[in-house]
Parts: sequence; C-alpha cells; structure tokens
Amino acid sequence: MAEHLQHTLARRGLLVAGDLISTLADFVRNLAPKVREPSPAVESWLMEKAIARADCDVFREIEASRGFRAGLANTVREFWSAGAGASGAAALARDRYQKAFAAVFAQYETLLAGNNYSPIGEGLRVAASAVRQGGLGEIRHVYLDGFVNFSSAERELVVALAEAAGDLVVTLPDQVENPFPDLPREILTEVRRAQPSATTVRAKTPEHEIEEIARRILDSKRPFHEHGLILRSPEVYAPIVRVVFDRFRIPCRMRFPAPLAQHGAVDYLRHLLRVIADGFPGETTLELLNLSWSPAGHSQQMDAYDFLLRDKLPGAGLDFLSRYAETFSNVQSLLDILQPTKTWAGETCEASVWAARVRDLRTKVLRLPDAPDDIAMHRVLELRSLARAIAAFDVATDEAAELLISAGTGSASSAVRLEQYLQALEIVLSNVSLQTRDQRRNVIHVLSVYEARQWELPVVFVCGLVEKGFPRHHAQDLLFPDHDRLRAAERGIRLRTAKEHEEEERFLFRLATTRATSKLVLPYAEAEEGGKPLVRSFLIEEPRQNDQIVEPVRRRDDIQAPAAVHAEYLTSPRLDQAIESRHEYYSPSGVETYLQCPYQFFARRTLHLHGRPAFPERRIDNLIMGTMVHSVLSRWVVDLEQPIVPILDEVFDETCRRQSIKRNFRTAVIYNNMRTDLERFADEERGHGPTPYSEQGAEVKLEYVVDEPQGDPIQINARIDRFEIFGEDLAVIVDYKYSTDTNIKKAVDGHDTGRKVQAALYLLGLQKEKGVRPAGMRYWGLRKGTTRQGWLVDTLLPAGVVRDKEKRVSEMDLQRMLEETRVLTASKIREIRAGRIKVDPDDRGFCRNFCDYHDICRVRL
Repeated sequence: MAEHLQHTLARRGLLVAGDLISTLADFVRNLAPKVREPSPAVESWLMEKAIARADCDVFREIEASRGFRAGLANTVREFWSAGAGASGAAALARDRYQKAFAAVFAQYETLLAGNNYSPIGEGLRVAASAVRQGGLGEIRHVYLDGFVNFSSAERELVVALAEAAGDLVVTLPDQVENPFPDLPREILTEVRRAQPSATTVRAKTPEHEIEEIARRILDSKRPFHEHGLILRSPEVYAPIVRVVFDRFRIPCRMRFPAPLAQHGAVDYLRHLLRVIADGFPGETTLELLNLSWSPAGHSQQMDAYDFLLRDKLPGAGLDFLSRYAETFSNVQSLLDILQPTKTWAGETCEASVWAARVRDLRTKVLRLPDAPDDIAMHRVLELRSLARAIAAFDVATDEAAELLISAGTGSASSAVRLEQYLQALEIVLSNVSLQTRDQRRNVIHVLSVYEARQWELPVVFVCGLVEKGFPRHHAQDLLFPDHDRLRAAERGIRLRTAKEHEEEERFLFRLATTRATSKLVLPYAEAEEGGKPLVRSFLIEEPRQNDQIVEPVRRRDDIQAPAAVHAEYLTSPRLDQAIESRHEYYSPSGVETYLQCPYQFFARRTLHLHGRPAFPERRIDNLIMGTMVHSVLSRWVVDLEQPIVPILDEVFDETCRRQSIKRNFRTAVIYNNMRTDLERFADEERGHGPTPYSEQGAEVKLEYVVDEPQGDPIQINARIDRFEIFGEDLAVIVDYKYSTDTNIKKAVDGHDTGRKVQAALYLLGLQKEKGVRPAGMRYWGLRKGTTRQGWLVDTLLPAGVVRDKEKRVSEMDLQRMLEETRVLTASKIREIRAGRIKVDPDDRGFCRNFCDYHDICRVRL
C-alpha cells in the first residue's frame, strides 16, 4: 500500500521523500529499535512450549494440533491488543478451559521474557512514549490512512502523535465507531468517487467464474492495467486465476505475499525431508520423485518406474526403492544421491549441523529450470520467484536452528534429532512470506480486499461472492464466547465479538465495491468444482439500482486438444491394418466403451493404455469389488442353502493377498458393506423359493460369430454371469452388477435408448451357442439394496419368474430389441475398424469420475 501511494502521488505531480510514506510497522520500528517482538515463527514455537509446560488436562487431546496452537496464539494477541496480559485473562477466567488458557498464557509470557522478547504491541507503546518525550522533529503533518480498527496500543500512539504534530488526520469509514472521541471529527458528505452500478454474473464453478472475467477483460478493449480483481480468499482463488489467465495469455500481478512453504520448490524440499525422517515409505517417496522439481520427475523413465513400483507396493526404504530402479538411470542417480541420508532418521546432531546438511542436500536434489536468452516474461518472474524462494529457504534453515538454540534447547552444542529440527523448520517456513518483485505496469492487478483499500481502477471484479467465502463465517470463540467478551468489555478489556467480525465483513464488501470508477462486476459460482452447490452471498442481495443477472458468456470450445485428437478418423492405411490386427474379437463391455466415447475405446482397447496402478490402501475400486461379487455368486449359486459369508471371506482374502491390498479402515468398511449386501441378497433369494428352471449356469464363457453382410464376420467373446433355461429351450440371462438402483436404472434406460448393449449381446450369444429361444434379460443390482430390473416375456415363462420392476414385453418386442442391438453393434464395429477415434463422450459424468484419459483428450467436463 505504501508503495502504491508513492506512485499515485508521483503521477499527480506530488513528490514526497520515500521515507515519509511508510507502514505503521516500519514507523514504529524506527521509533522503538530496541524492542524485540517475536516473529510469527517464534510465536508458534514458544506457544508449543508453553502448552507443554502448562500441562493442562483439558487440552491434552488437541494440544498437538497446529490449528489449536494458532487459535491460542490469536487469543493471546487479542488480549495484548486490548491492553491486558496473562493476569487479565486469569481475572476473567471462570471455567476450566479459560483457566487452562490463562495458565498457558502465563507460561507463554514467561518464555517470552526468558528469551528477551516483548509482547506484541509493546513496540507501539514504546513508540508512543518516544513521541511524547522527543516529538517528531521537523514533521508537522501526519496522515494515517487504511485503518479500520485500532488496538489500545495503536490508540495510545495516535494520541501521542496528535499531541506532537501540528496537524493530524486519521481517515476512517463513516460506519466505524469513532475510536478517538477527544479529537475533532469531520464527516465528509460529498462523495467524489464515481459509483457505477454493479453487474452480477452467475457462473457454474469458480473456474468458470474466472474464465468469464478473462473473457470480459479481453472484450473490454481497455489496457490490462485498468482492470482489477479483488479477492477475499486469495488462498482459494489465486491458483485458479494464475491457471486461467495463463491459458488466456492475460498478464497479471498478485499484489499479496504467499507463504514460503507453498512455493513448489520449497514444498518439494519439505516433503523430501519428511520422507527421509520417516524412513522412505514407498508411496510418499514415489509421489515425491514424480514432482517436476525432482531431478527424476516428469520423464519417461520416471513414468515407467512409477508404474512398476506401484505394482510392487507396499514397501519402504531406499533399498526397496533401488531394487527396481536398476534399468532407470535417472531414478537410480537420484536414489544414489539420497543414500547418505539413510541414517539421518536415527542420528542426533547440533541444530546448525542439520541446517548445513539440509542446505547441502538442497543443492543436489532440486531441479533448476533452464533460462534461455529468449525466455518469456512470465518465465522470468517464475525464475525470480524461485531464486527468492531458494534464498529464503536457506535463511529459514538457519532460523530453525536458532529457534532450537535460543528458544528450545538453550545451547548451541545440544544435539537434536532430525524430527526435532524439522518441527522447527516447518514452523519457520509456514510463517515466512514470499513476495516476488514485479515492476510490470500493463498487467491485471489481483488484490486482496485489504490491499484494495488504496486503489481506484476503472474496471473492478469482486470474486468469490458466496456464503462463507465473502463474507467469511466467524463463529464465536470457543474459549471466550461473546457473553464473556461483553463481560470483559465492562472491565476495560475490549475483545472483538462475532457480531463485530460480521460487521467488518460488510465493511470490506462496501470497500471492495467502491474501488471501481467505470464498471463494477460481481461474479459468483453456483457450485464447487466437484458439484457441491454454493449459496450466493447475502451481501449482494441488497438492492442495487440497475443491477442485472447475466449468464456466463458461452464457452467457445467444448474440447481443447491437439489437432490429432480433434480428428474423427485415422486415415493411414497402415493404421487401419494395425487396428484390425489388435481387434481379433470384440466384447460387449468393449462395445459399450465405444458407445460411451470412441476416443476412450481407442486409448483403452486399441492402444492398451492403462492408468497408474493405485496405492495399496486405495486398490479396492469398483472393478475389483464387482469382480469379487461375481466370484462369490458363481460359487454360491451352486447351492443356495450354503452360507454366503464364508465364500466372501475366502474370495476377499484371496483378492487382498493377490493384489497386495492394505487391510485398513477403508478396507474393513468395504468388506462390511459387501457382507451386508450379499447376506441380504442371499436371504431374499432363499425366501423367493426355488426357481423352476431346468438348467442353469454361472460364469459361462461364450465365443460366437455374428455374420456381417457389409464386411467381415464379427467374433464376440463374452462371459455370462448367470443363465437359466425354462422348459426345453426358454432362456433368461442374468447380469449381476455391484451397483445401486440408480446405476441399474441407467443401464436399463441405456438399452432402451441404444447406449448399452451388454445384456442383449449376452442373450444373442447364448441363443447362438445353445440354440435356445430368448425369453428375457435382466440386471440385478446388489449395492445398498437389491434391485431387479429387465425385460421378460411373461407369457412364455412360468409364474413367479417375473418380479417387481421387471418389464413385461412380448416375444416380438424382445426379438426386435435383440435385432436392434445386433445392427447397432455391427455398425459401431465397422466404425472401429475404419479408425474412428473422435472425442465424443456420451456421459460427461463418467469422464470426470471414471475415465483415465480425459487429460489426454482434454474434454471439457
């Protein structure tokens, strides 16, 4: 803000010395140079020590939580801001939680004093005393701007400035209670800033919200620097803005710092050190090696090693990782570099030695990007950010060692474990901000709502206007709820209430919506990226003259992909021959894959591309669950009176052993759900009574040929879950699905609309293989309740065979369905043989949730 004000004054011809415009913190630092207030890292570190020393039973279960420690530190700062210390908190304490907080507070103040730190706010009081005693020198005019709330120490300093200066001006919003009743007050009645009416824009998701903003910026024809984005939650929206604006080639400047720990290179180093301390667990180490900052990451060798090792998991240790890396030189080289760290987890060293080791390791294991002469400007900024991040990381390693020495072990020669050092380093990295210097002028200004206080721009977008986003939700403090805060105010200790926080959110909204001089746009998203609905902020429910609700501009391209993916057919004769050679036969599930999307079939069935193997604790997916259920039922239907649970136990154990599936809480939940579903199904089948079939079969393989008048014959290979033959030749097939009733209904509807063919192809195969007369096909869903749906010729079948929700059809209708499926299948196989690979998904929900290839085809989800 200070820098922006200097530039604004300069553009208006007012030249002011740089040291006359400063932040309050810099101003206080010059007046009270000897006051040593703790940094955020020191605060966090000492708070952890204070909690341990206080040893309060009521905090024992949550004292290890970083969020809990941060909450206590915030409450401590509130008391200091109100002019009260631990003694004031103790005087207010009534219940055991408040008394425990007062005890922690007292230990914290003791630790501060013992390490020569002053409480937060002490510098303000010392500065006020310095002003009263020594004045301000030649300064006669003092202006304070950008403040909303003043702490007791800040008010003390302002009063001292008013006494020392000939002229003091404090600007405040008219909605804020006057914190200086003894000073003259002037209310400005004339509004000199333009107040354009707002346009409210409804978007589908936060990403679409930023895309809409990008399009409006490009369509406005104004210079980029005349636009601003105001963010209430930069941690949520800043990454989306970076990605979307980069895609639209819109330059932007983030005018707020980010935590050092969030920089990609620093995050990589943090996790590498954690992996070393944990003994190189296979899963987390593999994820780390895949990162772009890893010397082995983003390479063909790493991809191949990743797929290989995932199948070998679980496992841990560098020896395990190296066992499978012999043929991958890049990976092996990195693992060789890490060999000396094998013993670190069990060693103890001086904190300064750990700092030196970590810096030395950083020079060996961090991949640095190239910097060619013709590098683009945005890459220059990325490299500058990386350079600053590396420098800040190296400084943080020493600061972590100082924490352990000055505020921890108390001795420079004390030996500590790597785990202890990493705890200190994590605290430092999480409390250091990284700001990359960016002097570009013609860029979009992306501002936090607090940074926006000093700005005026022709076009302003206020982002994230949804409930709990803007305004943010402020619950009452758990330790000192509002009724205790009101009681504290009666004793002269002013602690802010939840209502005051809500009023500040309203003020911030008014502030944000008055930054525009020509055009104000208020976009909001209707749902999160995952589909969870969002509620529009009540702040924009207030009536505004000439407001309008507009839909987002229609997206220009539904699919963004290379030209090769946009092609509908492969045209090379050699490719046609290759496709023909890879498809000697077709399966019903393969045809349905093609009906869902030709490109998915091409990637999965023609190219045989496979997704990354899942880690052991996530290996039980829908496919494996369905396979287990089919295996259990194939063994159980031989004798319906036998208990089904022992069969499930045997199949489940076999699968977990064969797939190296980790037996954890998730595995137990899946097993219990399957057991419940199968027991219910078995009881229902026994209660239904014996089915009057003359023959039945389970897990039956079929291989049959469909004559194709317009081309070569088509071989279909299939496996039927179950078939039943009534009388001499009436056949009904059953396809088990470990799915819910919703998915079973989708499968049935898909057959009716030509998007599913599986059940009909099974029945056609059984007809051709055994010479039977088709009488029905049915789906049975077993998940979260048994669902039976299908199509049966009730006039041919014995009584009791057709059940609820199963469609009764005539034999002619069933034959028509089978013939339509045969024709449809033949036509789609002709397209496959002709090389059709068009990206044309039928169900985009399937793409988002189940397809491994949507990152290749880049379909818009």
